[in-house]
Amino acid sequence: MTDLERVQLNQFSANYTVTNDYFLEKFPNKIDITRLLSIALETAGQHDRVINNYLEEPLLKTNESWVITQTAVEIERLPELNDELKVTTRVIEVNRFFVKRQFEITFANVLLLTILSQYAVINLETRRMSRIATEGLVSVDAVDTSVVYQFDKLRVPESFHSEHVEAREIVESDIDYNQHVNNEVYIRWCHEMLPAEYNNEYQVAKIEVKYGSELRFDEEAEVVAYLPDASIMNNEAQGDLSLQTYQVIRNKSKDKDACYVRINWRAR
Repeated sequence: MTDLERVQLNQFSANYTVTNDYFLEKFPNKIDITRLLSIALETAGQHDRVINNYLEEPLLKTNESWVITQTAVEIERLPELNDELKVTTRVIEVNRFFVKRQFEITFANVLLLTILSQYAVINLETRRMSRIATEGLVSVDAVDTSVVYQFDKLRVPESFHSEHVEAREIVESDIDYNQHVNNEVYIRWCHEMLPAEYNNEYQVAKIEVKYGSELRFDEEAEVVAYLPDASIMNNEAQGDLSLQTYQVIRNKSKDKDACYVRINWRAR
């Protein structure tokens, strides 16, 4: 194995250009953060294919797929139209049930976003988690243990109150290869339902998502937003991460929480 091959196993990069479809339809001058998550996932898929070339058995069996169980997105600044982005990913932790990946999105060697995602493997026939063959990843030195990250437990504080409840219709385009609502759709739902003042007066600094019960095409969903008091909005969002919103996506058909989302905002 050459030195270049070792580097590509330990970390992998791909390049992308920011085009018009990276922007929100509702706010055409604002970047759609889920589009950046999409290119991160695409880069992870390319990295998986490189790793598989050096394994005796592929990472996934034919009836298996990766699913994201938790994500954190830390935003320094968002890219602009025509920016040439570089997405670099590395596997930072593995065990029998989960794999953690880090992504760094840069422009001209300046860090724009850091994304941390935790993956599990699901059997598409049984809808149950499968064990991950960690030995292969370790044997080809594909795990970069120099990066350590622990996800927070997301729970809505008792001091927050529910102000908005919005039913969401699940359409075919919301469903991904795993036959459930795509992870990025949850974030889009949460972003779209917030009052306009959040997008006009504040900018997203960090998004944390914990996925729970899956949502299928024939199920009913609703988004519940828990917002801070007006006094907090007026006094505490002064460039730090103190202004937060929480949202819970409910699977009404099963009476279960499908997803928890916490967004940290900073004043523009």
